[in-house]
This record gives sequence, C-alpha cells and structure tokens, in this order.
Amino acid sequence: MDNIKAQLKSLTRQIEALKIKESRGIHTIVKAESHEPCFICGGVEHPTQDCPTFREMRGVYEEQCNALEAYKKPTWALIILPQPPKAYFAPQNNTLSMSPLVNTLHMFIEVQSKMNQKFESLFKQMVEESNEMKSQIT
Repeated sequence: MDNIKAQLKSLTRQIEALKIKESRGIHTIVKAESHEPCFICGGVEHPTQDCPTFREMRGVYEEQCNALEAYKKPTWALIILPQPPKAYFAPQNNTLSMSPLVNTLHMFIEVQSKMNQKFESLFKQMVEESNEMKSQIT
C-alpha cells in the first residue's frame, strides 16, 4: 500500500513538473525521485539516511559502547588461590577396545556372505524356472 502511495506521489510530481515546463515552453523530461520505504520508520517521504528518527537516535548509544569492558577483573585472586591438580589419563590400549568391534565386523561379514549365497541360489533357481517357461511356450 505504501509503495502504491509512493508511486502515486511520484507520478503527481512528474505531472506537475510537466505542467510547469509546458507553461514555460520547455519540453524536457523530468525524472522524479522515487524513494523506497524507509527501513527505520516505514515512511516513503524520505530515504533511510534522512529519517528523522535516525537523526534523533544518533549518539544515544555511543555512551554505552564498551560498557562490558569498563570493569577490571581482579587478577591477584588467580595467583593466590591454590590450583587444582591436573588430571592425568593414562593412554588406553586401542587393540583391546577394537577387539569387540573387529568381532562384530567378522560376524557381520559371515552373516552377509550366507545371505548372499542364499540370494544367488534363489536367483539361479528363478533363471532356471524362467528358461523352462520359455521353452514350454515356444
């Protein structure tokens, strides 16, 4: 709706400019500026950089910049407090942890190979039956 209003205003400006030019006798094309809606207030009368709301808010937040770093953290407490002992983890033997994985993998391979053999035998049986059916038909 705002876009239509902006286009209507732009067209009326162009018509008024043409009427003024015709009354003077000059026939030139006037390009009226069409503004997109302002991102701050949503108005179409002005571009975003000329928004009155933007001018009012300029400088308001500058005093709040770096407010989080304004307070110094005490560094002396870190030196005085006793440090907790660092945990030591002994390196683990990877061959022991991989043993169940290897066993599971071998079991999977065995089961898969048995399934593949069953499917191959079924496939061969289906091929033989289809060949028999072809021979009976012909």
